[in-house]
Amino acid sequence: MRPMPAAPSTVQSIGHSAMGEVEHQRGQAGLAIQIALGDLAPHDALASWDWRTVAPLAGRNAVLVRLAERFGSAQIPLPDFVAVAVARERQRVAHALRLIQVIDQNCACHGIAHLFPKALQHYPDMGHDVDLLVITESTAVDRLVLGDVSAAGGRRELRDRLAGTTSYRIADTALTLDIQHGRLGILGEHRRLATLIVDNRRRTDVAGMALDIPSPEHQIVLQAFQKVSGTSSLRLADVLFTIAAARGGQLDWSHLIRVARQAGVFHSLCCYLTYVDQIHREQFRRPLLAPEVHEALRIHGWGRAVFRDGLYRFPHRSVHRRLNTVYLARALISGDWGAAGRLCCLPLLAAGRRLRRLVRRPGGAEHQS
Repeated sequence: MRPMPAAPSTVQSIGHSAMGEVEHQRGQAGLAIQIALGDLAPHDALASWDWRTVAPLAGRNAVLVRLAERFGSAQIPLPDFVAVAVARERQRVAHALRLIQVIDQNCACHGIAHLFPKALQHYPDMGHDVDLLVITESTAVDRLVLGDVSAAGGRRELRDRLAGTTSYRIADTALTLDIQHGRLGILGEHRRLATLIVDNRRRTDVAGMALDIPSPEHQIVLQAFQKVSGTSSLRLADVLFTIAAARGGQLDWSHLIRVARQAGVFHSLCCYLTYVDQIHREQFRRPLLAPEVHEALRIHGWGRAVFRDGLYRFPHRSVHRRLNTVYLARALISGDWGAAGRLCCLPLLAAGRRLRRLVRRPGGAEHQS
């Protein structure tokens, strides 16, 4: 017997409830942005603040510790379950910092040009992997980089070889060290960007350590490229970093745009800054980018970034198609046959991902008798 359909009122209430939850989460994300940037005092947000929603959202978006610190500075106690989550996150960050310090010392000892491209840009929060960029394309340096660090992994599939990436799981932690060898991009198609970032690295004190990190301009270019070329969403931490850097008045926008053009990722920069500017306008009712910066960028035709399911989502399929077409054309015109060959492999890679998802799905090939 076929099940009876739900009464219209029941269907409507479920729909309204789901819609209300989406709007509630979006509102909490907006409050988190304003509090983290210092535009809104925690006391002024208390009437609307919901840690039950914010805590998991903030953990996923790498902003939990800084939000907790903002509430702590305002002498507002955290609920017990939030305090436990924050303590757990601080411990994870401490483990990552110790790993970064050891890796940095090993690289310095062996004269390996390197930097940590994004591990520390969200401090006191951190992402869940530690990324290291070395200028050499040989994986022979990995054993020197790791030294006495106990790690497993290192095997590379074809995609890893093309991308120039090796991943290691660090023993007794939940950390993964991803070593990028002289290339950036899903399939290592952007060698020039990697070289520019390493050549212009800066020694900076972060968390009590002196480390090599990208310059602010190179950091924005790198973040723009990585966040729109190989993903479908933006985290709050990425948006906060870019807004704070843009507001700070210290960015050399002419240099930043010139670097993006030199590295061949100008369109990624335009796309990324379009979304961040949209989010800023939504939260603060004013543009983030100065008129002259706005004029220098191509910020039309990228669609909108919308907060959904805990992240800012953008129309990644159309974006990826557009970016890959632009970069393939540029590689062919410039005679960069290596990059062109890698970019031609991207549709095959995407098809392989879709096939694997289909096979894993109930009713897929592996479930059929």
